[in-house]
Amino acid sequence: MKKSILLACVWGCFSVFAGAGEWSVSKRLEKYVRIEGDRLIVDVPAGETNVCAYATRTIDLSDYAQSRLEAHVRCRGADVVQDPRPARGVKLSLHYTDPVTGEKLYPCAKAPESGSFDWMDLDLGVSFGEVPPAAGSKARLVLGLQQTSGHLEFDLSSFFCRKAPPLFPNQDNARLVAYPDRITSLPRMRGVMGRGCCRNTEQDIEDLKTYGANLIRLQMNGFQSKGNSRKGAKAKTLADWDLWLAKNLDHAEQVLGWLEKRDMMMVLDLHNPPLQGYGKDGDVFYVQAYADRLVSAWREIAIRFKGRKGIYGYDIMNEPAQTRRALPDCDYWNLQRRAAEAIRSVDPEATIIVEGNDWDGPASFGYLAALDMDNVIYQVHMYRPGAFTHQGANGAARPSLDRLVSYPNKKRGWDKEYLRQQLEPVRQFQKRHKAKIFVGEFSACIYGPGAGDYLADCISIFEEYGWDWTYHSFREALWWNVETVIDEQTGKPVPNTDNPRFHALVNGFKGQR
Repeated sequence: MKKSILLACVWGCFSVFAGAGEWSVSKRLEKYVRIEGDRLIVDVPAGETNVCAYATRTIDLSDYAQSRLEAHVRCRGADVVQDPRPARGVKLSLHYTDPVTGEKLYPCAKAPESGSFDWMDLDLGVSFGEVPPAAGSKARLVLGLQQTSGHLEFDLSSFFCRKAPPLFPNQDNARLVAYPDRITSLPRMRGVMGRGCCRNTEQDIEDLKTYGANLIRLQMNGFQSKGNSRKGAKAKTLADWDLWLAKNLDHAEQVLGWLEKRDMMMVLDLHNPPLQGYGKDGDVFYVQAYADRLVSAWREIAIRFKGRKGIYGYDIMNEPAQTRRALPDCDYWNLQRRAAEAIRSVDPEATIIVEGNDWDGPASFGYLAALDMDNVIYQVHMYRPGAFTHQGANGAARPSLDRLVSYPNKKRGWDKEYLRQQLEPVRQFQKRHKAKIFVGEFSACIYGPGAGDYLADCISIFEEYGWDWTYHSFREALWWNVETVIDEQTGKPVPNTDNPRFHALVNGFKGQR
């Protein structure tokens, strides 16, 4: 039975403020940013790449518990230059501090990355849980252009910001999930994320077997919907995505053979849904053709791999991050439900793996509804606290030693009990639905003091709760590579498996905690 989690709800009335009166521009930015009547005008000359040309307004978020901020403005632009660094460009953004983790967050509206464009809508949505940022926490709305050049006009008469009901109200779903013997009879599944981008080798699999792993989450990734516009690259199409998928599936079949030869298993992860990187880009939620292609692709995948003993489950969508209202039946939950039904139409025995919203973070399990079908495993990703796990990650330079934060951290309240608290929504979901839980990603950056202790504490909790898990990631990137350490004399990476991160992972493979 189909069930939508976009339930009708009555909020009473939206709390709205609008207009240009409260926007301000700092003195040092007046050469780039000015307000003329109901227009905010931003001009950053070509070649200037380190200016945050913003207008800002302060907002009190203290009454936003279990609700959502929605902001809107119209904008047009000319000659915006695409910066190769992430998170640069046109901005309608909220800057605030997470009241639970202490992380500084900067969610922003999807906007053109480069070129010239006529008047268009920018829409920002941010959802808050039980604990909203406190009054006086200096939350700011930001309009402008970040660290690149170009000309922008914002129509401030079109601007509004309102308190709205959450996209996904908490669900009262009592579904109990049953599993077949072939799943319940398996040993605990423990392993890693693969390299991705069709770069896994048979030696990787052999080494993992030697280390004690029995599972790999194979990420089919690497699809870029937009090339470098300065080099004349054209936007990609569904035909391009189909070619990318075919290449990844050929590689997956090769890896599956290596795994089956060693009595190991695979979670097949569609890391890049049609025409996007991660769920944060969200075209799949708002373009019918992309949503439908996701569903049909999973049917084709199920036909191809039906009956293969090495397939543990089909991971439908990596880290969905739906932040605004989707097309009917195309929200993060219903899209996974539709794909699951397409898989089951050709392979009734297939195991489905579903992820929560909000980057599949633990808090999303507070409103995640169980699918109305059996043999579904629910996946969570664990990167809490992000201020520890991601310091220096994702291509950033090595942090200076005086800026590194450690784990455990008494001052910040980070210890094993803190990790339990972060995972509690998942634990309650598990108990409520008798569901199998799979931690598809968890990690701690190579630079983090105490990263080995963090991994050991995470694994200990997963083992205690009976959860399967895969570490992110194996031989993919320096900052996650447990077979590498930083040479303290040179500051450069060197191969070394005699380190706390490696030992925590390998001990975990052996069930030691």
